[in-house]
Amino acid sequence: MQIINGKWVDDNFNSLDDTTFDKFFELAKKVQSIYGENITYDRIKLIHQLESLQDTDERVLNRIIEEGHIAKIA
Repeated sequence: MQIINGKWVDDNFNSLDDTTFDKFFELAKKVQSIYGENITYDRIKLIHQLESLQDTDERVLNRIIEEGHIAKIA
């Protein structure tokens, strides 16, 4: 799920419909539970990307964060 040209679309860039609304609603609840009302496009995209990670990717990302590599590339 992401916003493109001001419109919500699924992973295949199709507009949301009855079959994809539940997935959208779950993403919205997760973003709001973490960020409250301070929601941005980047935060929505970040949470969606985190949900899509495989276990190995999660471990690598965790290590990158723990070792402070994000600050080095930012």
